[in-house]
Amino acid sequence: MIKENTVVSLKLLTGEEVCGMFISEDAQLVNLDKPFRLIQSENGFGFVPMMVTTDPTLPHSVFKSSIAVITPTFKDIVEQYDLAVSQIPQAQAQVKSTTKINATAQPSTKKSKLKV
Repeated sequence: MIKENTVVSLKLLTGEEVCGMFISEDAQLVNLDKPFRLIQSENGFGFVPMMVTTDPTLPHSVFKSSIAVITPTFKDIVEQYDLAVSQIPQAQAQVKSTTKINATAQPSTKKSKLKV
């Protein structure tokens, strides 16, 4: 049993690794606060929000059927996770101020395309 407010690592069946603050679980779901995916780049490992189309400050639920392993996260990784989480508000403010999405469909006899 994992304690609430513990940073945990999930290894998903897809191979992705996700770190997040454990909130709770039930028979079907694991609930995480601020889940981030572990990624590897030319500069080493880093974190990105688990889903880029949602608010990373909101809790996310993961189906247990998609999880291969869940375990408390290694101390050094927790420090990097905390650093990534601490930068969320700054990143959100930058995205909101610099991104404009034009979701106007173009008239056509073919399938409509979304302009971004």
